[in-house]
Amino acid sequence: MTTLRAYAPLTLPQLAAAWPDPQIPLAYAPDAAGRALSGDDLEEAEWLALSAAAEHAAREAAAGGRLRAVLAVDVTGAQETALGAGLVAVAPAEASEIAIVSAHLDEPGLAARLGRGQEADAQALSEAALLWYDPSELRDVLDGLPQDLLD
Repeated sequence: MTTLRAYAPLTLPQLAAAWPDPQIPLAYAPDAAGRALSGDDLEEAEWLALSAAAEHAAREAAAGGRLRAVLAVDVTGAQETALGAGLVAVAPAEASEIAIVSAHLDEPGLAARLGRGQEADAQALSEAALLWYDPSELRDVLDGLPQDLLD
């Protein structure tokens, strides 16, 4: 079975509620041609997949005035659906093996800019950069956040 790197969009409350075993119903990945690339070209293909997941998470998070999270995961045994533009949607099957590689979270201070309506919140989230975390530090990061960001 082939393992692929994919990017799963979540809201911060979804991640916090399920950590360390979050459900990954959907993720984005480079298509087969993108995964066959190397060096900077592969990094660009993965950046497009991460960006697609971040945009998906922004729409979902904005609907509830929440922050977003994107997990980079290595998935073995997933179904792929072509999305075009060099991307596939990845749906892990029950028997899929999933390893979390990194977490990308909105900066907590961004929450102060939310609450102006779903469209404005989605725009604010889309314009913000995500912070990178190693999975080994995520529990401490989540424990250090104010509870209102996790509810």
